Amino acid sequence: MMLRNFLYLDEKQLGQYISQVEDGLRRASSRSASLDREKKLAIEAKIANFGIGRTATDAESQDYDDDGPARFERLLSLVEGDSEQFGWFDLEEEPERRSSLRTGHIVEFAAEVYPADVSQLSASSGILGMLPFVKAIGRLTGKPTGFEQFEDGTLDAVAEFGAAMRGTTILLGDLEDDSRFVTQLPEGTEADGVARVVGKVVSSWGADAWKPLPGIPVYSQLPREQRRELERKGPPPGSEMMWLQGPAMHLNVLAIYQ
Repeated sequence: MMLRNFLYLDEKQLGQYISQVEDGLRRASSRSASLDREKKLAIEAKIANFGIGRTATDAESQDYDDDGPARFERLLSLVEGDSEQFGWFDLEEEPERRSSLRTGHIVEFAAEVYPADVSQLSASSGILGMLPFVKAIGRLTGKPTGFEQFEDGTLDAVAEFGAAMRGTTILLGDLEDDSRFVTQLPEGTEADGVARVVGKVVSSWGADAWKPLPGIPVYSQLPREQRRELERKGPPPGSEMMWLQGPAMHLNVLAIYQ
């Protein structure tokens, strides 16, 4: 068993997966065991007719805390060996699966993960978080701050963009096959470096296609037809940091661990 250091774990999503997997296996087990149960009852009836007594043994039970990491380990053990049934694929063991992934598949792989530039900028510790401080210093000292060229309202617009991004972090990752993934996580999630990723595929696109990063306010609030037209044209000049070029996947991430 691998001891894991979880950088992120969606416990609500984890509970849903375990419930579905265990219920499916429980129904299958019940069906396969029905004949054995009937045979056992018949044998017990014969034993009773012969007057043979039965001995009872005390069973000792122990309670363990079933926390998120423990339930994740249980989920892995439940789906092991049944990747086709559950649509769960390890892209390192089955790299050929990459070209046939579709919405709903669950994938796991190793990747270099890092926050997107737009998330670094909009974070409270990033440049946008420092703007009020920089402007205050300029007013107090009367000295140039280097941002005077943006006093046409650009800084205020940038600050509003940062406020709209609050609450989420956009995370990117580079896979060994030169493809990439993107996901949205709660603000404050810290994941940077090589890690294992497990997630459900939301969408995927090829090498010649571009998609806006999920959660970018300027794109996510556009009407559907306008978004589709925008995606067909690709990123406007200067906006590449808000887009992701394929081959790539948008994932609903379950876990990131090392």
